[in-house]
Amino acid sequence: MSAPKEYAKAKVGFSDFKNLVSNVEDHRTKRLVDLDTFLKMSKQPNTIILDSRSTFRFDRIHPNGSARKAYNVGS
Repeated sequence: MSAPKEYAKAKVGFSDFKNLVSNVEDHRTKRLVDLDTFLKMSKQPNTIILDSRSTFRFDRIHPNGSARKAYNVGS
């Protein structure tokens, strides 16, 4: 039987992760807009829509003129 795989020690602890989620949730709550507001904002001149979803999701549907930027965590 082979030895169990050893993983590198995590660079972020779970408590750090929970704090980050808490901060992001608060930030997101303050900035999140409803769909009608988003659609209105998307038609304003010089608006940039950056979509970080998977290629599969982006290819299925996305707002006209949006650009996809890959965001790979841990790679």
